[in-house]
This record gives sequence, structure tokens and C-alpha cells, in this order.
Amino acid sequence: MSNSLKYLLVFASICMLAGLARFTGLNQRPMHNDEAVNAYKLGILIETGEYRYDRNEYHGPLLYYTSRILTGLLGQADFASLKESSLRSVTAIFGITLMILLLLLAESLGWITVLVNALLFALAPAMVFYSRYFIHEMLLVFFGFASLITGYRYLISKKLCWAILFGTCLGLMHATKETCIINYAAIGFSAVVILFMVRRNGPSGPTQMNYPLWHLLVAVIAGGLVSVTFYSSFFRHPQGIMDSITAYQVYFTRSGLDDAHLHPWHYYLDLLVLAKNPSGFPWSELWLLLMALAGFILLVLKKDKNQGDYFMLFVGLYTCLLMIIYSIISYKTPWNILQFYYGLLLLAGYGLVRIFRIRKFRWLKTGISVLVLGGAVHWLYTSHSINFRQYCEPANPYVYAHTGKDVLDIAEAVSRVSRVHPDGREVHIEIIIPGNEYWPLPWYLRAYKNTAWWDHVNYGQPAAPLIIAAVSVENELIKKLYERPPPGQRYLYISLFNSYKELRPGQEIRTYLRKDIGDLLQGDMPKGD
Repeated sequence: MSNSLKYLLVFASICMLAGLARFTGLNQRPMHNDEAVNAYKLGILIETGEYRYDRNEYHGPLLYYTSRILTGLLGQADFASLKESSLRSVTAIFGITLMILLLLLAESLGWITVLVNALLFALAPAMVFYSRYFIHEMLLVFFGFASLITGYRYLISKKLCWAILFGTCLGLMHATKETCIINYAAIGFSAVVILFMVRRNGPSGPTQMNYPLWHLLVAVIAGGLVSVTFYSSFFRHPQGIMDSITAYQVYFTRSGLDDAHLHPWHYYLDLLVLAKNPSGFPWSELWLLLMALAGFILLVLKKDKNQGDYFMLFVGLYTCLLMIIYSIISYKTPWNILQFYYGLLLLAGYGLVRIFRIRKFRWLKTGISVLVLGGAVHWLYTSHSINFRQYCEPANPYVYAHTGKDVLDIAEAVSRVSRVHPDGREVHIEIIIPGNEYWPLPWYLRAYKNTAWWDHVNYGQPAAPLIIAAVSVENELIKKLYERPPPGQRYLYISLFNSYKELRPGQEIRTYLRKDIGDLLQGDMPKGD
């Protein structure tokens, strides 16, 4: 058996490990409100065949179109038939195929470095966590990494096909999420710096610096065509093209006004360095940062750099720029960390291989190796805890305004009510939460078609037999239930639960069930935790 085949088998085994980490228990974590909104948008696309880009919300269309393919293959033909596992499988697949891109670097970096990087990609806490999350970020990471590799392959081969693929990947990045312009800036600046370094090396550089200008033009056309195709809903909604451009005015304005998402410059470093674990050792990815720093320093110090070294230097500069830019921007969410996280993984993999290849100072190498392995064990513990134990706990550094497990109790309670109510799933339900902050309830109640959604108490409509409402509207709701109706037309309402329930941390909601329906539940009614 050839060495290449052995390496491929090892790589395939690592991919299987990655699949196990990404597909196990995909339906366990409650749906985040962003996931639920994305599912709703997908449901509209599936049911009507129509998609309209909204420049104010929801980001680009690619997530919905790619998800439509998988859900269609699984026979899920409407919003009500969608499942958490199928939706999250879309991003899980991108999380695994992201690793497969590493194969394109085997010739330049060497198989050992590729295998180490594959193992890091497979088990990295953030990579696993957001591969199991139905939001746009993993697609943006995939096409971002693909653009780096295809651009690199074009620079060393000068083949037009790589230029077209490079442009296509850039276009798919834009079709995924508008924030890709930050990546574009980092790619352009880093490429200029590295190409200047290569030119300065003269004949010893990895490649000659003469590229046909028309190749660049073809790449731009390919990227533009891809972006236009998706934003125009395959040319059925041309306004989407202009909206994808004017959207930047909306995002630039919002980035400084949304207090809920404004965080200090060190927010992302805090996520990586240390997070309090309420049930054990603190979570930390400091090990990853140190290994990435070691890899970058070893790259800079290395003499006689080859093509792969220059690519890794580019990755290092690109990663540093993204870390700086995202840290400067006040608007922050934890999933944005992915944009430079995979660069840290690449540098860490490079650093690990170089550390274990040190031949001098064996005693020093042994000491460093022990520390590295100890850090790796804690890092794996962090990954397991974050992804499979405290996957929706507020203390989890990657959990952000996440739905609590109470929503599962509420969904089960509604199901029990529908089983005893004469109207079954057609039972009238009212959801009253100001600011339309009721997501992801529309996901969990998607099978109940007779559900009314309000941001205030509507006195003009008859009260539903089941009401789910925010605490802030309780006084108004009591007036509607007990003061407005004339004598003889008032129903007594009881709570479905005997305990506190919240939709998200700090957002308490209460349930009101008509007592005659509650009596039908008998012993089947849940009594809380």
C-alpha cells in the first residue's frame, strides 16, 4: 500500500470522526431564534418557490437554496415537515467538506501537516458547535477557505480554471452573507504583502509574477454572475441585486446603534482565553492561541521558505487582520469568531508539526511536548462540554441569547392540549409578546395553523383557550379575560405549569389555559420541573 493511500485512509477516518461529532444528537439543542427564522424563510421558499432578498434582515440567499436541496431529498415539502436534524445537517455537511479542502494543500504543506490540521478542524470547539447550527456562518467559512485555496492554486499554476473557481467562491461568499467584504479586504491586503515578499526574493521565489490580466477579469465576472444569480432569485427578482448593495448602508448604520450586540474590543479574545464552566474545569482555548502563535513565529523565522510556507504566511496575516478588524467593530456576535478561527487552526497545525520535529534540545522538546499534550486534552474536554453537555447554557461562551430548554416543555404542553381539545391541532392559540420577540415559538408551534401572533393584547378578538404571553402584558391580559367580558361570558384560566418558564435567559413567559380544557388534561398535564 502506497504512503499516499495510507494517508488518505487516515484522512477518511478523521472525517468519520468529524461526522460523528457533527451529526450526533443534532435535534437535542433547542432552536435558537435565528435558526427558527431561517427555517421559516426556507419554509416559504419550499412552499411557494419564491425568495425575496430582504436587505434589512436575514442575510444572503445561499443558505436557503442549499437547504432546499437537502430537505427536498428528505421529502420535507413544507415548513411543518422540516426537522431540526435535517436543517442542521446542511451546516454539518459544510463543516465536513471544509476539511476536505485541506486535501488541496497536501502537496504544498505535506501530508502530516494536513492530517494534523484535519484533526484540529474535526474536534475544534467552535467548528463543531457552529457546524451544528442552522445559520449562515459555516457556509461563509467554507467558501472563504475555498477562496484562499483556489486563489493560491491559481497563483502557483496560472491555470484559468483556478481563477474561475476563485471568483466563484468569492461570489458565493457574497451570496451567503454581506459581511464578506471584510474578508475581501483582508484577502486583498494580505495577498499584496505576500506577493511583494515573493517578488523581493527574486528568482528563488515560489513563482514568477506574471499573470494575464484577463484571468482576473474572468474571475470577477464569474463571481459577479454567481452573486447576481442568487440575489435576483435566479433572475426573477432583479430588485434583489440593488438591495444587496444598498444593504451596506443598513448594516453600517445598525452596527453602532444596536446596544444588545455592542461589546468591547477584547470580546473575541475573552471567548477564546477563558470562560467559566459552572460544572467543572474552566473552558479555554488558550492552547489553540498559543499553538497558532508558535506556528506563525516559526514561519517568520524559517529560512528558505517554499510555496507552502508563503501560503501559511498569507494565512497568518489574513487571520491577524480579521482578528483586528472584527475586534475594532463594536457590533459583535460569537459566531463571527469563525472568520479567523480556521486560520488559527491552520497555524496551530503547522506549529504542532514543527514543534514535534525539533531535533535539538531534546529535553526542551520533551517539556514542550508534555505541555502541548496536556493543553490538547483540556481543549478536547472543552469541546465535548460545550457541544454535548452545556450546549444551551448561558455560561457556554458560544451560546448567545439562546433559547432555553423550557421551550421544549412548552411545546410538549401545547401538544397535550391539542390531544384533548375538540379541535385538535386546529385549537386556537394566542401568542402575545411585545416587540415580536416570540421566536423560536413559531418553529415549535408550526403544526398549529390556528395560532395568532400579537405584540399587544387585542381586545377586539375573543380570547383563545390557550394563551402564551410575556409577563409585561399580564395586567392588560387580565382585563381582557376577567373585566371586559360581561357576566356569564367569563372563563377561568389556569397556568399550564407550576414553575417559572422562560423563552430565553431573563425573558419569562406565562401560559394561560381555559380551566374546562385543563380539566380534560387530568393527570396528563405537566406540573413543571
